[in-house]
Order: sequence, then structure tokens, then C-alpha cells
Amino acid sequence: GGGGVPRTEVAKLKAVGEKAIRYLVCWESYEKKRAEKERERREKERKAKEEREERERKAEEERRERERGLVSRMMGWKAAKKAHLPKESKPVVWNEVWTRLDC
Repeated sequence: GGGGVPRTEVAKLKAVGEKAIRYLVCWESYEKKRAEKERERREKERKAKEEREERERKAEEERRERERGLVSRMMGWKAAKKAHLPKESKPVVWNEVWTRLDC
């Protein structure tokens, strides 16, 4: 060679370059994996949140349904009592009703 860069220097630079490239490739795949994991984690969290909200909504609906049922049953009992029961048995029936409700 006509007095340019010594061959050992070229070899060194080449080695460094290859190392750098390998490093970059590794880093890229690492970053990809990390991003993927992050996405999965976010997705899981979102799903969990949705499921939790759904469960809460269902529980709330059931509670309201129960309350409605209770009220209508009590209305039914009141109506039934008014219609059929002689005066003196009313308190007894109400006691029975309340003991049932308290369970």
C-alpha cells in the first residue's frame, strides 16, 4: 500500500465497527421486546380495568334490582294485608315480614 493507514489500524476500525453494529442490532431487538412487553402490560391493565368496571356495574344493577324487588314485595304485602287480614293479625304478619327481611 502507498503509505496510507496501516493495515492493523484498518483491522481495528473494522472490528470496532462490527462490534458497534452487533451492539446496535442487539439494542434494537431489546428495545422491540421491551416495547412489546410494555404494550402487553398496558393491554392487560386495560382489560383488568374494564372487567372490574363491568363487575361493579353488574353488582350495582343487582343491588338496585334487589331493592326494587324488596319495595314491590313490601307494597304487595301491604296491599295483601289491607285486602285480606283482620286488624288484630296485622302486627303479627309485619313482625314475620321484618324477621324475614332482617336475615
